[in-house]
Amino acid sequence: MATKDFKYINKENYLDFVLGMSDKVDQILEDPIILDFFNRGLVEDTLKLAESFLHLMVDYEEYEQAQIIIDNYPELRNNC
Repeated sequence: MATKDFKYINKENYLDFVLGMSDKVDQILEDPIILDFFNRGLVEDTLKLAESFLHLMVDYEEYEQAQIIIDNYPELRNNC
């Protein structure tokens, strides 16, 4: 792996991300929300991406991570 400069994350977080996503790259490249995110940038699709990851974390019973998303994106909180 080439040396990378990180501005918003550290190398360890990146490596954790890579290990967790490495077998899902094909699925990611077929996901219309993620492709839209890649094509149009962060600002417009942040909530769509955050919501996608929220549902993914809930589906995999990663509730602590889901709560972190909710804490940072309160718009995604259910009104129930």
